[in-house]
Amino acid sequence: MNDTVDVSQNVVEAVGVAEERQMATKRIWDECVAMVMRQTDYDEETTSAMLKKYKGNYDAVIRDYLTGTPLLPEKSDDEDKTVNQRVFSQIRSYMDGAAADYSRKKEAMEHREQLRQHQLRQHQLRQQQLRQQELQQSRQPPAIEECDDD
Repeated sequence: MNDTVDVSQNVVEAVGVAEERQMATKRIWDECVAMVMRQTDYDEETTSAMLKKYKGNYDAVIRDYLTGTPLLPEKSDDEDKTVNQRVFSQIRSYMDGAAADYSRKKEAMEHREQLRQHQLRQHQLRQQQLRQQELQQSRQPPAIEECDDD
């Protein structure tokens, strides 16, 4: 049995889908250019250049025109990373935060312990001074009062 498959129709359909996507992308680009041109006094070339500069973000182009200061693109490190790299970045970030919290809590506990030790030493010192005063007072003979026989 000789089965043959005609793939030429599938290839034609795939090419047609790709062309439709390109046409849709071109149509969206042209609409963005027209919208920016309506909102600004840029010509078509300037508008296209600005849209390329802002990666098709028409809002950024209009904001740049109105304010005179360029909108800084949001830099996302995640754009260039693989899923695995993003996952491990999140894990590292979480662990760094946990380590910083632990460090802060440990330092606070050490500080409290130092204060407690200082207060304990001060208390012991006061107690020792009181004992010494009591001991000195108990060693002194009672004062004898002299009486005048007049």
